[in-house]
Amino acid sequence: MPLLKKGSILGSDVTGVCYRVTSGRIAEGGFAEIYRGVELDDHRDPVREVAVKVLTNPLSWHGEAYFGRLLESHDRVVGLLDAFQMVSGAGATRLTKYLLVFEWMADGTVWEFFEAGPGPVPASAVVHQLAAILEVLYLLHRRGICHGDITPRNVFLRDGQLVLGDLGIAKQGLTEGPLHLDGATPIVFAPPDTGGAWTPSDDVYQLALIALSALAGEVVVTYEVCGRLLKSVDADDALKGWIRDALAARGDRFVDAGEALAALRGD
Repeated sequence: MPLLKKGSILGSDVTGVCYRVTSGRIAEGGFAEIYRGVELDDHRDPVREVAVKVLTNPLSWHGEAYFGRLLESHDRVVGLLDAFQMVSGAGATRLTKYLLVFEWMADGTVWEFFEAGPGPVPASAVVHQLAAILEVLYLLHRRGICHGDITPRNVFLRDGQLVLGDLGIAKQGLTEGPLHLDGATPIVFAPPDTGGAWTPSDDVYQLALIALSALAGEVVVTYEVCGRLLKSVDADDALKGWIRDALAARGDRFVDAGEALAALRGD
């Protein structure tokens, strides 16, 4: 059964803002469901469209709210607008729903972009977008945080710019070494050598798959097609070499976004 109903009014006890759910469930996965909604003003008139994510797992909610606040001023991250809880029922039927409200990404995801069939993206644009997302990842990696799920469905478009979203399984470690994430990225987008643990280099690997997808004009999901596509795409040797290095075995590819960004810029 869906966790929210179309037409429901959700009131935040944190910001005092109310939201109306305007759709049925549009996506789900793990502990979360996504709904379309609108922010309401004091007269219950719509202000702007939003995405409402509802979870039943408090740890996932706390983590994503934390990372959303950490990055709330960054224009290359889907904006977190609100985070609050709602309790329904009593006794054995009592249920706490944990809600996150994000900006509505009207331009859709990278996956939807490729499904529309626009063809290959120019190499110069790919480099520009890569650098912007690597800067976000560098902020995370410097603080021991891995995103863990940089797939075409979790990278969005806003006015033609790539925007990183869904930090639902992101995790922060206090010591060096791989992290065991509390969720799983789709296996087709995961490096083949993670061994159940994640490192910053694995985030870079996933971003490189998106870069190669952009150059090829189709979603690339496995390393095995890398060699064939790299020969055929329209890009200079520097960018092809960067992608090849980012998709190498874990011990041979970029350690984190900082190293990857420096290599992309030729530093």
